[in-house]
Amino acid sequence: NIAGKRVLITGASIGIGLALAHAFLAKGAKVVITGRRADILVEAKEDLRQSSPSVWSVVADVATADGRAATLKQGIDALGGLDILVNNAGIETRYPFVETPNDVWQREIAVNLTGPFLCGKAAAKRMIGQARGGRIVNVSSIHEDVAAPTNAPYCAAKGGLRMLMRTMAVELAPHEI
Repeated sequence: NIAGKRVLITGASIGIGLALAHAFLAKGAKVVITGRRADILVEAKEDLRQSSPSVWSVVADVATADGRAATLKQGIDALGGLDILVNNAGIETRYPFVETPNDVWQREIAVNLTGPFLCGKAAAKRMIGQARGGRIVNVSSIHEDVAAPTNAPYCAAKGGLRMLMRTMAVELAPHEI
């Protein structure tokens, strides 16, 4: 049952994240959405508030340590706890492998893999402390298994995310997460 659950969704100002926020709110959840761009996040929150007043927003970039900390702290404070984390924030930039700039590699790994790792770790610690279980959902891609030309950083991050999810599931199962 989703009603009354406290949900934080990263990268929820557009696309899949916004659709997930609508779905959770329709089931009676309390939702915090996050995103990097304040203008788009405000629009998303206003859109969501048409169906439920139980939505808050946090402007943050999960690729940075400060952004991840703000996302979790402000989100959990707004919700009064955390039952479900959805790591949805993601980016994809296409370059031929040999022309991929190092900063593009670093940014994509930071958003698509390090962000879910650190947000998931912080969320799991909170959920363990609450002693009522929880859920951590990592949104991935077919490119966790299927290679795509001009997409090496994205594919590598999503492949890593798949193994991270599996490891998290095994380790967190005793805590009902």
